[in-house]
Amino acid sequence: QQQHQQQPAAIPVVAGDVASAGAGGGGGGSSSDESAPTPQAAAVAEAADAGAVVGVVNGAGGGRLLAHVGRRSSRRGSSLASGGDAEGEDSVTYGYDGLDLAAPSAWPRGVALSHPALNSVFGGAAGAAGASSSGGGANGGGLDVLGLGLDLGSLGLDDVGETETETYGYDAVPPSLPFPSMPRLPNMPRLAIPSLPSLDGIRSRARAFSTPLPSLSLQPAVTRAQALAQGAADTLQPAVQRAQQLAQGAAGSLQPAMQRAQQLAQGAADTLQPAVARAQSLAQGASDTLSPAVLKAQQLAQGAADTLAPAVLLAQQIAQGAADSFSPAVLRAQQLAQDAADSLSPAVVRAQQLAQDAAGSLTPAVQAAQLFAQGAADTLSPALQIATDSAVAVASMAKTAVGMGYEYITQSGLSDCEDTVSSLFVTEVTSFSSQYGLNTYSASNLVGGLRIYPRYGDITNAMVLRTYGPWWMRMPSYPPDIRRPMKHEMFINDFVEVQFIRAMKPTSISIFETYNPGSIVRIWGCYRASHQKSPWCLLWQGKPQHDSVRQESREFSPRLFPCSFPINVVRVEFDHRALDYYAELDAIKLTGYPLKPGRQACFALSEVRRDQTSDRDYFAMLPNELVLHIFEFANYTDILNCACTCQRLFHLAAAARVDFAAMDFRTHWAFLSDPFLAVIQPFCKNRLRHLSLSWCSTHVTPEMARHLVLAGGENLETLRLASVPFLDGELLDKLLSLCPNLKDLDLQCCEGVQNFASLATLNKLERLNLYNTQPTAADLIAAISCNPNLQHLNLGHCYNVNQWDDVVKTIAKFCPRLVSLDVWRARSVTQDGIEVLFRACPLLEEIDLGWCRELSNSAWGYTLATHCPRLRKAFLTALRRVDDDCLRALADHTLLEQLDVLGSTTVSADGVRYLLENLTKKGCLRFLDLSFCHHISQPLVQQWRVEFPGVEIKRSFAT
Repeated sequence: QQQHQQQPAAIPVVAGDVASAGAGGGGGGSSSDESAPTPQAAAVAEAADAGAVVGVVNGAGGGRLLAHVGRRSSRRGSSLASGGDAEGEDSVTYGYDGLDLAAPSAWPRGVALSHPALNSVFGGAAGAAGASSSGGGANGGGLDVLGLGLDLGSLGLDDVGETETETYGYDAVPPSLPFPSMPRLPNMPRLAIPSLPSLDGIRSRARAFSTPLPSLSLQPAVTRAQALAQGAADTLQPAVQRAQQLAQGAAGSLQPAMQRAQQLAQGAADTLQPAVARAQSLAQGASDTLSPAVLKAQQLAQGAADTLAPAVLLAQQIAQGAADSFSPAVLRAQQLAQDAADSLSPAVVRAQQLAQDAAGSLTPAVQAAQLFAQGAADTLSPALQIATDSAVAVASMAKTAVGMGYEYITQSGLSDCEDTVSSLFVTEVTSFSSQYGLNTYSASNLVGGLRIYPRYGDITNAMVLRTYGPWWMRMPSYPPDIRRPMKHEMFINDFVEVQFIRAMKPTSISIFETYNPGSIVRIWGCYRASHQKSPWCLLWQGKPQHDSVRQESREFSPRLFPCSFPINVVRVEFDHRALDYYAELDAIKLTGYPLKPGRQACFALSEVRRDQTSDRDYFAMLPNELVLHIFEFANYTDILNCACTCQRLFHLAAAARVDFAAMDFRTHWAFLSDPFLAVIQPFCKNRLRHLSLSWCSTHVTPEMARHLVLAGGENLETLRLASVPFLDGELLDKLLSLCPNLKDLDLQCCEGVQNFASLATLNKLERLNLYNTQPTAADLIAAISCNPNLQHLNLGHCYNVNQWDDVVKTIAKFCPRLVSLDVWRARSVTQDGIEVLFRACPLLEEIDLGWCRELSNSAWGYTLATHCPRLRKAFLTALRRVDDDCLRALADHTLLEQLDVLGSTTVSADGVRYLLENLTKKGCLRFLDLSFCHHISQPLVQQWRVEFPGVEIKRSFAT
């Protein structure tokens, strides 16, 4: 300690004072001290070679001391010799040796602080110093503060002019230090360190004791040491806080230096610009220098080509010589081929002669065949002429053969109509096959002018049909065909019939489609008054256009077929099997020449006389094959007329799939009339088992319908009277009393029937369709109780029923074999009634609960899924509380193919994804309607359509 206190404070020295590792000045790199090295300088140089010298200080006593020792790479020792900046200043290094802690004002600038106890570690050379070397020059040496690595040069205080700044310090605090060194604290109080006795003193005091030392306990010493350590920690706490404040201040002081560094960097970039320009100039010069070399290379290549030319000519001559050598061989081969041909000539000539003889022998047969074919053609010419006529003409001749043919003769011409064209919109909807709603989406929305067009979308003010697409046809509830469809027979799904306030000779009909257009396939027109009615006239017919039209609203106005009389009733027919979603109509407009006021179109039935036809019966000359070919293009009713003429055509009609045991006139309703039914009625007697008069018009009277049903009598098993305008309760009673063995009864959209009590007289029903009719709950309960074999029951939109729970519980009690049930818009059905049904009908495959608003929660969904494992179709339309639990139950317990949850407010994307993933793994789900589900977005639906291509996922929209 005495030695330490006698040493004076360190003074700044230039790096050039370091003998063999001094920094050169002014960028010249030469040492500023040319004197011979002292022993201390030699030690410094040796340490520098080892990479351990950081800085050297020059004390007042003339001694040169090693200030900082640490392990670094050997290149850092040599970097001390490259100091100095471009302005010629020297790097300055400061040291410390025995600095008085009590007099901080006497510290030189840039001093590094160290505890005096470090002197005993480094042999009197305690202190800290830093040296920084920046290639290209940096003003201000690096300062290592107590070995903590805080180098002000590396933090940006040095002038930035190079890419790397070297900082030196020891790698780790020596393990003998009592605590790590701290940053420089200008106001740190003086630390009082007590002097310790020497080892010799301790030993002499030990010898003074003549008796052995008693055993002493270490606990007081340990306790004292802990107390001293706690005191030291308390003493250092203010110093630590002060150090943090100083570090914060240093960061603020560094901001101007960082800005200065950015400016210098920009200056360096500007300095490099001329060098870049110079490099570009040199590159251009190099290119110019290479041009003669390139020209020389081209000349050499040309010379090489000239040198090769004789060799090429020589090769060509050799090849020519080879060809000349082969010429004799080629000639010889040609001669041999000629000899072979000459040798074969007699055989060829003989073969030709034999072929000629054979042809001569066949000539009479060929001529006979040609004559026969010509005769056959002459014989068939009249038949072919007849075949080219329309099928209606063929039927007319068949009617003439029995003298019972009738045709309509119009008494009204163009003179009865006005000369100006006008347009009218619908005033009344007279008939329809189905409708989606009662007030909204109903057929009555066609009355009046335009309300939606040209808007496009799913809008409640439009007329909407109940079904679309092929999915309904794939379910067990879809009624089977009564007969096999004929070739070229048009398919019709639905129709709507409207009436206008005035009759007019039509020039155009416009149908305004506002959603999913393109399903219209036929348009009919007729005149209907109080005592007059015309035949139906086909105004247009074509294929569905859904594939060729854009998905936007359109005014469909096709070119009409000629019509010779005014009309005031129009029927539009649809084929929507290929539609992607429901079709919607806004209005129908009729344009033409109106019938003059006070006049009516007059029509009369006139018998077709025999003398109106030719005396020669060409039709009788036709072979059976040609008659069958004609039947392929004839109307179903015309073929029936032909079958009634003679035994031959009767059998040919049977071969053309005409069976008097199964009569279906649904798609041929326009040709039905009392005279026609009177012709076929005798042939149906005791044969008829299946009859459909669905969609027939007022040209058929109730009495003729009763006679036709009577022809079937007790053999009749199927009776379909959907949308029959003349059917009422009294006629229904008569018809059902004639056919007690009915198994299939269809009364869909027969709104004229008010009394359904006669349904209880039947007891063998398996299929009953009362969609859009008006039975009471008592009528349904009585009918269901008498028919335990019911499998398919359609009670959709029976709006006069109020006690739906009673009806549903009756179904559960008496119909355990139920396969499909439609209670669409059964507004009063509750969870109690529907759960009883599910538990009692385990064979259920289809259920339609659409718009059953009293089903306020989805707890019944688990009952449906667990008790009806065969479920294939579930339409839960507009049930707002259908949730994810219901979807998961259906996905886990059923093989669902079709699901409609339109309008659900609680179904989420997670529930739908769970349903899709599980049912697609089972390979069953084909149809899913998510329209107007609040938590399902259109992008999400598009994503699912890509992930699950086998499922038709629907999502409608409104504008």
